Amino acid sequence: MDMGRGRSLAAYRAEATKCVLVCANCHGEIESGLIASPPPRSTFSGAR
Repeated sequence: MDMGRGRSLAAYRAEATKCVLVCANCHGEIESGLIASPPPRSTFSGAR
């Protein structure tokens, strides 16, 4: 995240709202197509 590239902090925050935080195991399953990615701004719903 380099502010010297012409992007504002607001632009970075707007981009971050599209992200979903998942553990390494889930990330691997999402990337390999085994499970679907949760939608942005979703919350933890317990064990699957």
